Amino acid sequence: MDTGRRKCDRAPSLTFWQLLTWLAHDMKTLHASACLAATALIMGATPAAAISGGEEATASYPFMASLQDLTGKHLCGGTLIAPRWIVTARHCVVSATGKQTDGKQLQVRLGSRDHRTGGRGSRVEVLPGDSASDIALLKLATPAYRTPAALPRTELKPGTAVRTIGWGDHDLPDHPGDPWPAPPNMLRQLDTHTTGADHCTEMNGKPMAANELCMAALPPANGSKWPQTSRAGDSGGPLLTKTYGRWTVHGAVSHGSTEQNGIFASVHAARKWIIATITR
Repeated sequence: MDTGRRKCDRAPSLTFWQLLTWLAHDMKTLHASACLAATALIMGATPAAAISGGEEATASYPFMASLQDLTGKHLCGGTLIAPRWIVTARHCVVSATGKQTDGKQLQVRLGSRDHRTGGRGSRVEVLPGDSASDIALLKLATPAYRTPAALPRTELKPGTAVRTIGWGDHDLPDHPGDPWPAPPNMLRQLDTHTTGADHCTEMNGKPMAANELCMAALPPANGSKWPQTSRAGDSGGPLLTKTYGRWTVHGAVSHGSTEQNGIFASVHAARKWIIATITR
């Protein structure tokens, strides 16, 4: 631990996901590996995932939620699936040590493109679900009469056109020692497609889990060297498809991969637990 800090004196100033992003871009440096190990211990949390590239949201997403602390700071995304229920990522509400966040310390802003204002605010109750899946539910204190996203009836196949939305990191620094630009206040969107599990390798070299989905990153845009994908701050946000005017949520942003493709917890894989929970 001490050795890790000496070799990576900048690591504590970066979030786990930010350092993970840099690592995935240059996996050959041993110094970077030491930084990752040190930061994982220092932060003590599962990496969150924000959209780099893409564009500012062009559509209305009444189901999109910003999970916040009581000061209004954006923490994670989420998706309204029923009047009192939001699906998000489990790691947004449960730490790496298994400690659950007290719902009294959280609030949700729903249906606004700007996570600072507008939409509808509400307090929540946290239902973290099983640790085998990075899926959790948030129960609103009062019903939200907005159009929810539908739950999927089937799992997505590789090559399916999808959209992800979020308030995560849009602009990234060139080097880990450079200052990080402020994350966006306005919702962003990225259109891409799903890809096979062999394109989403975990940072430990293992393949992604069977209850996860892989979203393909797009090539860098506008002179950036970074692929367009989900990043820090996007955690819990949706992987979407739209059919006959209706949005369906297939995944919640979970973490990244060595290929910089995004890994999402599958909503379909957790469908039985979700339906049992919201209907009891």
